[in-house]
Amino acid sequence: MADPTPDWTIGVGRLGARILRRRLTFASVSVLVLLAAAAAGLAAPHQYSATASVTVSPIRLSATYSNNNDINISTERAVIASRQVAAIAAKQLHPAVDPSTLTAATVAAAPSGSTVLQVTVTAPTATSAAAWANAVADAYLTFRAQSALVAAQASIDALDQRIASVDPKNTSTLSDLKAQRTALLHVGDGTARIIGRASVPSSPSSIGLSSYLVGGLLGGLLLGALVAIGWDVADRRIRFASRFSDLLRSPAVVIRSGDDIEAARWILRAVRRRSGALTDGPAVVALMTPVELPVDAVIDSVTALSRLAGLELAVVDDGELAGADLENEWSYRPVGDDRPALVLVDASRVVSPAQRLVIADAVDSVLVIATPRSRVADAAALRDLFAGDDPEKLVPVFLEAGALVHRPRGGGATSRHGAAAGDRQLMPSGR
Repeated sequence: MADPTPDWTIGVGRLGARILRRRLTFASVSVLVLLAAAAAGLAAPHQYSATASVTVSPIRLSATYSNNNDINISTERAVIASRQVAAIAAKQLHPAVDPSTLTAATVAAAPSGSTVLQVTVTAPTATSAAAWANAVADAYLTFRAQSALVAAQASIDALDQRIASVDPKNTSTLSDLKAQRTALLHVGDGTARIIGRASVPSSPSSIGLSSYLVGGLLGGLLLGALVAIGWDVADRRIRFASRFSDLLRSPAVVIRSGDDIEAARWILRAVRRRSGALTDGPAVVALMTPVELPVDAVIDSVTALSRLAGLELAVVDDGELAGADLENEWSYRPVGDDRPALVLVDASRVVSPAQRLVIADAVDSVLVIATPRSRVADAAALRDLFAGDDPEKLVPVFLEAGALVHRPRGGGATSRHGAAAGDRQLMPSGR
């Protein structure tokens, strides 16, 4: 039997049940995502990163012309990653690299509270990564030295004017002014220095194949679960016995062949629970379907079990039912001295909701029969039809593909009683 998960519950167990019955979808999506991730990992180009470190010092002019402002490390971090520095670095590289490419590949960082810049450059090869990082570091030193010289240019010009105005005989003054000028010309020499050159990386910095596989596996499982749950919710066909159980909120009996005796045992057990022992009188059971479909497998299975157990069985087929007055109340009445223990009423071709309720009022249990191709909406409508009556009468029966064998049927069909056929009638109650 297929146990249901009540519709009104939401939890890991219910979601797991949905995924389990859609396990083929779940597995297919998971494998496809994993294969896509593996393909992406194999196709993705390797990238290598190398880092150079530079310490920055303030630009100091002479005692007369000085600029002792503190270093703005955030500004310097932006400078070392700028296009201007990249343009200087690109001229040093062989083969040549476009400054835009170098700028895009450069990332600068500055540890908090320090005057150290760490410049990291990513390149397609390990040697290129180290060469590019060292070139950027060297270019930053050049750029900062040039900036310091620009800052000192006004002081240099002032010193040139003073030197020109001093008496050539005043050698002491001239010597001092020229010393100041020489110092300003080399003011950029100590504004920055490289404290750690980039070395050739030994392994790629890009995501490796193993990371792609792990990500693909986790992503595939998640996507597979979402697709499986979504399909299970949106599918308009029943397809699974457990889904039929969910719809009718009762365990469904699964019939796998035309004479499934084990399934018939479960049907009789359900009937006994609703109508008591079969020896107390005939238990009348109606067979109904959401839409018309053959129910021969159910009748054959119960007939085979009745023969095995020695139970007297009567079957009221659809031909006899068609001649009954279903617009009024009625009940099953045996013919002659026959006293069957179990009566099956084939109401699979009764489509009127009102007539179905009339039949349901006259029986002890109703076998609601569906197949994988039955529509969810039709089964739900049949369930809702009995919701205001006695939903405990309903026994879900699910026919798998092997049980869908259709025998020729018609108005002239005879009822079956036990192991042999016999005439049975469905007669008006007279009320």
